[in-house]
Amino acid sequence: MALKVVVGPVFSEAGGVSRHIDAIAKHSSHSVTKAPSLFTRVVVGNRSRGPRYEAYTRLRAPFGLWGYDILHSHAHPWFTRLCRRSRPRASGWVHTYHAFYFPEDCPSGALEPWQEDANEAAFKVARESDVRICVSDYLRDYLLSEHDLDSLYIPNGVDLAECARADGDRFRKAYGLSDFVLFAGSSSPMKNHHAFVDLARGAPSKSFVMVGSGLDGPSVAGLERVPLPSNLRCIGPLDHASTLDAIAASSALVCTSVREGHGIVLIEAMALGRPVVAPDHSGCAEVIGHGRYGQMYAFGSGEDLAEKLHAALESPEVVARARERVAEEYDWRKIAARMDEVYSRLAQ
Repeated sequence: MALKVVVGPVFSEAGGVSRHIDAIAKHSSHSVTKAPSLFTRVVVGNRSRGPRYEAYTRLRAPFGLWGYDILHSHAHPWFTRLCRRSRPRASGWVHTYHAFYFPEDCPSGALEPWQEDANEAAFKVARESDVRICVSDYLRDYLLSEHDLDSLYIPNGVDLAECARADGDRFRKAYGLSDFVLFAGSSSPMKNHHAFVDLARGAPSKSFVMVGSGLDGPSVAGLERVPLPSNLRCIGPLDHASTLDAIAASSALVCTSVREGHGIVLIEAMALGRPVVAPDHSGCAEVIGHGRYGQMYAFGSGEDLAEKLHAALESPEVVARARERVAEEYDWRKIAARMDEVYSRLAQ
């Protein structure tokens, strides 16, 4: 019997958590509703901050969630608290952890108020959920050792059919680019795009491309405060399908993040048969098997990053292993089946 499951929140179509929720709705055998509704997202403005969002969440909170067998919260503290409020009316509540926030990762050395709120909801509110899921062993180990919370490991994944539709030639023709190293992320300090700019500056014979929110030329130039290297092209935000095209067109994908709960862009690149380079920490190292499925560099070392990029471009056997790993562990059809088992057990 199909269960009625509500999963959320989705305030924007962009981002790893939103795509994770989309994948559950697409691949689950149960009847899955994404919350808030598309109409609400249009009215609120597809933003999880601002006056419309504040008004909506304040008005919505007292009513809770009705008519669902399973509640499934992700990341956002407002929806996590809404699920806790609604738990008595459902058969079970599931919470998935995607990331935690640490003061040492912040440029100021201190968390922003919204990050403190997210941590409080993750460690104190979601503690009351019936089943806790982490998208990486790194997160699961941290949750257990630092907060004495048990959880299941069910990773984030990729839609292999969507990856198969990616067309590198389409991207090359659209932007007149070929044989380039790619950074796909955002201008968030957590993504550490400065390291990629420095990598490009130190390898003038190679071409480098950046795509993502805040990564257009003027924005990056403003953040760098020095002239950008001539071999770096900053394209800015793309929709997800175009980002996959960019990955498919690239010679290699480089991740320079300060910390990642999992590192979905690495998995997408692995699925598309692209060499990857990632730092030796958190979910980044886990996704690439600590060097077995991609090149792992010493975080903070520009010299090691450059060396590992060279190694990535010369290691086709690593790329083949990586594609096999994605098919075995990160295929959303398999992940959704595991999620469905969790829902069914809670409803029994």
